[in-house]
Amino acid sequence: MKKFISSRAAMTPRRTLDVIIRGVRSRLYREFKGRAASMGVKVGEALQEAIARWLEETSPLPLAMSNQNQLAYAKMRPEISRKYHGKYAAVYDGGKLIASQSFEDLADKLKELEVKRAVVCHVGVDESGEGGEWLWGSIER
Repeated sequence: MKKFISSRAAMTPRRTLDVIIRGVRSRLYREFKGRAASMGVKVGEALQEAIARWLEETSPLPLAMSNQNQLAYAKMRPEISRKYHGKYAAVYDGGKLIASQSFEDLADKLKELEVKRAVVCHVGVDESGEGGEWLWGSIER
């Protein structure tokens, strides 16, 4: 089996992979591509989100998801992804949501509200270095 590596991939070190997917129904792909374009999202980013959601849906619930904020975040994730791309968001008190342009501003807002625990993410931005899309965190006083 031959491996296909683009010249761009060989020149820039990154943790992504160029893939060819066979057997995708053309109508399904056109609709997927059109929806991604209408939302201003690259097809690769939308596909990564779809893969991540599928993995979450088909995997057993991790132990960490016993936390009410994490459960609420998992339910709210599609809405958060649509509305707050590029911003910092926090889910607290089992389902309350707050977002801000900067992490520092978000932290200040959480302090003002006297929030002791929250799930915090930089929506749609990979800061983990692990190749994942979400920066998961927990703020605890």
